[in-house]
Amino acid sequence: MTESGPLRQEPDLVPGPRLLRLAGMAIAVSALGVIISWRMLRVDPSALARVHPVSSAAFAVGTPEQTPIETTERGLTMRSEQKKQLASYGWADRAGGIARIPIERAMELRAEGQR
Repeated sequence: MTESGPLRQEPDLVPGPRLLRLAGMAIAVSALGVIISWRMLRVDPSALARVHPVSSAAFAVGTPEQTPIETTERGLTMRSEQKKQLASYGWADRAGGIARIPIERAMELRAEGQR
């Protein structure tokens, strides 16, 4: 099927009244937000000045170590065990019949469309 006659492009115009209504609504919503915020600050201005002191217990002896786990010996050991699990066959839940396969093999099977 072919159409006869020249093709015409519609003009790229944005209707002025619709654009003005949209701009007016945006200004009204913004003004309402400013008014509500201003009222909230007038109700309780001390809320901004409240300072919560840090508990001294956070710095006491015997508190948990707060260093990134990737840099600790425990973290490095966990990472190596996880890598071993990702690269080996085994049972994830033997009673439930769920086996673990190497991640590379799982990606190959998934790419082939198998589950």
